[in-house]
Amino acid sequence: MNRKDLSRYYFLSKEIQEIEEKIETIRSNYISAAKVDDMPHSHNVSNPQEQRALLLEKLTEKLEQKKSDALNEMYKIEDYLSHIEDIETRIIFNKRYVELKKWDKIALEMNMSIATVYRKHKNQLKVKYVED
Repeated sequence: MNRKDLSRYYFLSKEIQEIEEKIETIRSNYISAAKVDDMPHSHNVSNPQEQRALLLEKLTEKLEQKKSDALNEMYKIEDYLSHIEDIETRIIFNKRYVELKKWDKIALEMNMSIATVYRKHKNQLKVKYVED
C-alpha cells in the first residue's frame, strides 16, 4: 500500500455518498414516475414509460456496481490500516488518510514533533503488507 492508494480513501467515501444520493434521486423521482405494471410484456419495449423504466434500472445497477467497487477499495485500505501494529502510527494514518488532516495538525493533536510524525509515517510505508 502506498501514499497514492491511501489518499484515495477520503475521496472514495465522497464518491460513495454521491452515488447513494444519485440512486436515491433516481428511485424517488424517476422510477416512481415511470409506472410499470406487473403484466408480462414482450422484450421489444415500445412503451416510452417502460423504456425509461428499463434504462433507469440499468443506470441504478451501474451505479450500484460503482459503489460496490469503491467499497471494495475502501475495505482494502481499512484492512491495511487495521494491520498497523503501532497504535501511534495507526492513529497518524487514520488522521492523515481517513480524516484528511494536515501534518502539522496531526503533530499538534498527538503531542509530537512534525519530524516524528513524518518518520513514523515513512517507516510504516516501508513495512511489507500482505493482504488477507
